[in-house]
Amino acid sequence: MENKVLKVEWLLTRKCDLHCSYCKIRDPRSLIGEELSFSQVIDGVNVIDRMFPRVPIVFFGGEPAVLDWLPDLVAYCESIGLKYAIISNGRRALRDSDFFERLIEAGISNWSVSIDSLKGLSRGDAEIKSRTGFSSLLKFRSRGVRDLVSCITVTKDNIEEVPSIIETLSRNGIWGIVTPLQVGDDTFEYSGHVPALQETRPEVVDRIAGVLYDMAKSGEFLMHNAPEYFLHWKLYFIQQDWKCSRKSCITIDADGSLKRCVDRKLGLEKFSVLSTHCLYMAESVALALEDNWEDYCEALKEPPACKGCFWDPAFETSMRASTWETSSAVDSFRHELTDAQFNRLKPETQKWWLEGVEDD
Repeated sequence: MENKVLKVEWLLTRKCDLHCSYCKIRDPRSLIGEELSFSQVIDGVNVIDRMFPRVPIVFFGGEPAVLDWLPDLVAYCESIGLKYAIISNGRRALRDSDFFERLIEAGISNWSVSIDSLKGLSRGDAEIKSRTGFSSLLKFRSRGVRDLVSCITVTKDNIEEVPSIIETLSRNGIWGIVTPLQVGDDTFEYSGHVPALQETRPEVVDRIAGVLYDMAKSGEFLMHNAPEYFLHWKLYFIQQDWKCSRKSCITIDADGSLKRCVDRKLGLEKFSVLSTHCLYMAESVALALEDNWEDYCEALKEPPACKGCFWDPAFETSMRASTWETSSAVDSFRHELTDAQFNRLKPETQKWWLEGVEDD
């Protein structure tokens, strides 16, 4: 297994103000210790920046906006020139004007959300996060934030709508990343066990995969997914038994301990992003990643003892690790538009892209 680190994903907190049916991240029982403080997170960011210069960090949760110090984290990342993404449900950014202004004053350059539908799902919190998420993207866009992203979880309820969601996002200058619902089981720490929401009709999966492949291949739409990802839907979308061949993404839990992926620890919890970190519940000092990199890499050689998944960020950093370069189009933090993508924007969005302002 190769360990070229392409990015870091960091669950800042397990706390969340919503409770989507397919997400169980709010359950803190799998944490080894207490969630990190702001100063500890900054220490961890510095460790990552020393070990892997210019490697981006994706901050998510839980809901990172429940942390009052999130704007301070943004300001710090901006001050050291660190590429980052913040994945939120958008609620606090819409409701709390002071918090929103603090993010703007911090110089926030990325805002990412999760959108399952733009038509309405009538499915509780999943519908709320879609509505507030899209509105928050437009709010940040109105203040000149250019790096806007939406994650789209594909279920049986929205699979037919996904191409039109990508179309709408693209016309509004928002990048999309499409990934199937992770069905999960009782051993998953992030994904809930919700088989009733999974799309299991092969003919539907194949048809929508074909549409999305053509959209990605055209180069006109703002899509993170490589076209080749959709060619694998026939094999893995329903079975979800694809397994990582590389671990090119470092995953950090809210207590600073490391994980194999968002759903599994698999022995990596003995390592911590912090140089000295007492894992409170275990009453022991964790192995610092910076001082124990070779041991970490050795631990990764053990094949993952899991059923598998088909989560695109994992697929992306594993299957495309050999071709991923920070200057390539595969890099999901590179958001310059081609002429074809620019022409897909609405006229008012073109003005925003060129001038940083929108028509009144």
